Amino acid sequence: MTDVASLKQTQYSSDWRYSHSCICTEGQPNVNVLLLQRLQSVQNSAARLIYRLRRSEHITDVLLSLHWLRVRERVEYKVAVLTYKVLNGLAPPYLSSAFTHVADVPSRRRLRSASTNQLLVPSCRRSTIGRRAFPIAGARV
Repeated sequence: MTDVASLKQTQYSSDWRYSHSCICTEGQPNVNVLLLQRLQSVQNSAARLIYRLRRSEHITDVLLSLHWLRVRERVEYKVAVLTYKVLNGLAPPYLSSAFTHVADVPSRRRLRSASTNQLLVPSCRRSTIGRRAFPIAGARV
Protein backbone atom coordinates (compact mmCIF):
# COMPACT_ATOMS: atom_id res chain seq x y z
CA MET A 1 0.00 0.00 0.00
CA THR A 2 1.23 3.49 -0.78
CA ASP A 3 1.33 6.39 1.64
CA VAL A 4 -1.79 7.88 0.07
CA ALA A 5 -3.68 4.60 0.49
CA SER A 6 -2.52 4.36 4.09
CA LEU A 7 -3.74 7.90 4.74
CA LYS A 8 -7.10 7.14 3.14
CA GLN A 9 -7.47 4.00 5.25
CA THR A 10 -6.67 5.92 8.45
CA GLN A 11 -9.25 8.62 7.67
CA TYR A 12 -11.86 6.03 6.70
CA SER A 13 -11.28 3.98 9.85
CA SER A 14 -11.79 6.90 12.22
CA ASP A 15 -14.98 8.04 10.47
CA TRP A 16 -16.24 4.48 10.16
CA ARG A 17 -15.93 3.65 13.85
CA TYR A 18 -18.19 6.54 14.74
CA SER A 19 -20.80 5.93 12.06
CA HIS A 20 -21.84 2.43 13.07
CA SER A 21 -20.99 2.20 16.73
CA CYS A 22 -24.61 2.44 17.91
CA ILE A 23 -26.24 -0.16 15.68
CA CYS A 24 -27.08 -3.50 17.26
CA THR A 25 -27.97 -6.23 14.80
CA GLU A 26 -28.75 -9.17 17.06
CA GLY A 27 -32.19 -10.49 16.16
CA GLN A 28 -33.07 -7.43 14.15
CA PRO A 29 -36.15 -7.18 11.98
CA ASN A 30 -35.96 -5.74 8.47
CA VAL A 31 -35.84 -2.17 9.79
CA ASN A 32 -32.05 -2.05 9.80
CA VAL A 33 -31.49 -4.03 6.60
CA LEU A 34 -31.44 -0.92 4.43
CA LEU A 35 -29.13 0.92 6.82
CA LEU A 36 -26.74 -2.02 6.99
CA GLN A 37 -26.72 -2.32 3.20
CA ARG A 38 -25.89 1.36 2.87
CA LEU A 39 -23.08 1.16 5.39
CA GLN A 40 -21.73 -1.96 3.68
CA SER A 41 -21.81 -0.08 0.37
CA VAL A 42 -19.83 2.77 1.93
CA GLN A 43 -17.29 0.31 3.31
CA ASN A 44 -16.96 -1.41 -0.06
CA SER A 45 -16.52 1.94 -1.81
CA ALA A 46 -13.81 2.97 0.62
CA ALA A 47 -11.96 -0.31 0.04
CA ARG A 48 -12.24 0.17 -3.71
CA LEU A 49 -10.93 3.71 -3.36
CA ILE A 50 -7.93 2.54 -1.37
CA TYR A 51 -7.03 -0.20 -3.85
CA ARG A 52 -8.27 1.67 -6.94
CA LEU A 53 -10.60 -1.12 -8.02
CA ARG A 54 -13.57 -1.00 -10.35
CA ARG A 55 -17.06 -1.63 -9.06
CA SER A 56 -17.24 -4.90 -10.99
CA GLU A 57 -14.24 -6.43 -9.18
CA HIS A 58 -14.71 -8.66 -6.12
CA ILE A 59 -14.41 -6.98 -2.75
CA THR A 60 -14.09 -9.93 -0.33
CA ASP A 61 -10.35 -10.39 -0.78
CA VAL A 62 -9.79 -6.65 -0.47
CA LEU A 63 -11.66 -6.51 2.84
CA LEU A 64 -9.60 -9.45 4.09
CA SER A 65 -6.32 -7.81 3.09
CA LEU A 66 -7.37 -4.61 4.90
CA HIS A 67 -8.36 -6.69 7.97
CA TRP A 68 -11.86 -5.20 7.90
CA LEU A 69 -14.93 -7.07 9.08
CA ARG A 70 -18.22 -6.69 7.26
CA VAL A 71 -20.62 -4.19 8.82
CA ARG A 72 -22.85 -6.71 10.58
CA GLU A 73 -19.86 -8.65 11.90
CA ARG A 74 -18.17 -5.49 13.14
CA VAL A 75 -21.26 -4.33 15.03
CA GLU A 76 -21.62 -7.73 16.69
CA TYR A 77 -17.92 -7.66 17.56
CA LYS A 78 -18.23 -4.20 19.15
CA VAL A 79 -21.23 -5.32 21.23
CA ALA A 80 -19.31 -8.42 22.34
CA VAL A 81 -16.24 -6.37 23.33
CA LEU A 82 -18.33 -3.89 25.29
CA THR A 83 -20.15 -6.74 27.04
CA TYR A 84 -16.79 -8.32 27.91
CA LYS A 85 -15.61 -5.03 29.39
CA VAL A 86 -18.80 -4.75 31.45
CA LEU A 87 -18.45 -8.28 32.81
CA ASN A 88 -14.80 -7.75 33.77
CA GLY A 89 -15.27 -4.35 35.42
CA LEU A 90 -13.57 -2.33 32.67
CA ALA A 91 -16.67 -0.36 31.65
CA PRO A 92 -18.42 2.53 33.40
CA PRO A 93 -20.76 1.60 36.28
CA TYR A 94 -23.91 2.75 34.47
CA LEU A 95 -23.33 -0.01 31.91
CA SER A 96 -22.49 -2.61 34.56
CA SER A 97 -25.84 -2.18 36.27
CA ALA A 98 -27.64 -3.14 33.06
CA PHE A 99 -26.65 -6.82 33.26
CA THR A 100 -27.78 -9.54 35.66
CA HIS A 101 -26.16 -12.96 35.92
CA VAL A 102 -28.51 -15.93 35.93
CA ALA A 103 -26.93 -17.05 39.21
CA ASP A 104 -27.96 -13.76 40.86
CA VAL A 105 -31.67 -14.40 40.32
CA PRO A 106 -33.05 -16.30 43.37
CA SER A 107 -35.52 -18.38 41.38
CA ARG A 108 -32.82 -19.59 38.99
CA ARG A 109 -29.98 -20.43 41.38
CA ARG A 110 -30.70 -24.17 41.23
CA LEU A 111 -30.73 -24.33 37.46
CA ARG A 112 -27.82 -25.77 35.55
CA SER A 113 -27.35 -22.43 33.78
CA ALA A 114 -26.56 -20.81 37.15
CA SER A 115 -23.19 -22.55 37.20
CA THR A 116 -22.25 -20.95 33.87
CA ASN A 117 -21.48 -17.31 33.25
CA GLN A 118 -24.74 -16.67 31.38
CA LEU A 119 -26.55 -13.37 31.54
CA LEU A 120 -30.26 -12.90 32.06
CA VAL A 121 -31.90 -11.57 28.90
CA PRO A 122 -34.43 -8.97 30.03
CA SER A 123 -37.86 -8.94 28.45
CA CYS A 124 -38.72 -6.14 26.07
CA ARG A 125 -42.06 -4.66 25.14
CA ARG A 126 -41.29 -3.74 21.55
CA SER A 127 -39.67 -6.29 19.33
CA THR A 128 -38.54 -3.65 16.84
CA ILE A 129 -36.70 -1.36 19.24
CA GLY A 130 -36.23 -3.39 22.39
CA ARG A 131 -33.92 -5.99 20.88
CA ARG A 132 -31.46 -3.25 19.96
CA ALA A 133 -31.05 -2.17 23.58
CA PHE A 134 -27.56 -2.88 24.86
CA PRO A 135 -28.59 -5.10 27.82
CA ILE A 136 -30.59 -7.36 25.50
CA ALA A 137 -28.14 -7.42 22.60
CA GLY A 138 -25.18 -7.86 24.95
CA ALA A 139 -26.80 -10.73 26.85
CA ARG A 140 -27.54 -12.55 23.60
CA VAL A 141 -24.00 -12.36 22.25
